[in-house]
Amino acid sequence: MKLPITLLFAVCASLSAVAAPVDSHQDIPIGALPLESVNATIRRVLSPQGRYVILTSTATVRVFDTPAKMQEARLALAAMQNAPSLVAFEIGIRTGMRQIVRQEPETPAHSYDFPYPQHYDPPRFLVLPGGGTVVIPAQPRDFTTRRVEPGAVVNLGPVGFLTRDPEIHKTFSSMEGGVLRKYKAAATTGKPLALTVSGRVADIGALRELARKHGALAATEPEWVAAGTELLVTPEMSNAGLALQIVPQIVAYTGEGGRTVRRIPIPALAAGALVKRDATVALDGFPGADAEFYRVYFGAKDSVEGTSAGLTVSARVQAQP
Repeated sequence: MKLPITLLFAVCASLSAVAAPVDSHQDIPIGALPLESVNATIRRVLSPQGRYVILTSTATVRVFDTPAKMQEARLALAAMQNAPSLVAFEIGIRTGMRQIVRQEPETPAHSYDFPYPQHYDPPRFLVLPGGGTVVIPAQPRDFTTRRVEPGAVVNLGPVGFLTRDPEIHKTFSSMEGGVLRKYKAAATTGKPLALTVSGRVADIGALRELARKHGALAATEPEWVAAGTELLVTPEMSNAGLALQIVPQIVAYTGEGGRTVRRIPIPALAAGALVKRDATVALDGFPGADAEFYRVYFGAKDSVEGTSAGLTVSARVQAQP
């Protein structure tokens, strides 16, 4: 049963009156492990005076116990991360025109006193336990106020204060029109699963050229009688969440009557997503793909120059052995 709360307190055993208090603790990453499995594992390994708190906001469990028991808990959770798991996922792909929107700075109609930071702490780089780096942007501090008169050009920051450059212009992109395609399945971690996009593509020549352009075909590649397209999805567990690799793959039929089937992945166009707990990741299409790719591979009939795609990826651990 999925637990709806964002902070789950769980005490593995009642503390007796004579039990010595445990003051030291460790934060152990749990990534995307099911909370029910984390609870069962921690309860099993902790001592009678041990306790723990699951912090879903940081994907960690804070364990209070002896050093030996905390190490045992860490090893047990690491073994769960490495064990095969069934991951349910959904991938949404919308092809359409990419529209760039320019947002003009605001011009207040009345005088206002805005909070204004005098200093910024420098950006920090946080290395994730499971690999990868997160950039924490510069943080404002030492606020004062600034009077903005009617008609002045200002640009409000995400928490309400003026940015250092009040006349900066913002741009962002959106997807216009197109067709939304959804792919839902479940796969075992570490094992690629092929999802059919098109059983037979209409333009075999263009698909061969696409594969050749991105280095997936050898010069000795035999002629294709027919061809289809797939998405090869591989889920992996990590301390930071569920990592999904999405690789376009061609199904080529060769030989007499197309009886020989070959699968040709195009790793140069692979997309990757790191999915946090209960979150959906948005990707800006397949890296290196162009309008021709979406026309040939997905059959996007509205594909013209400037056509792109938006990807959404969600995933969760459905079951563990």
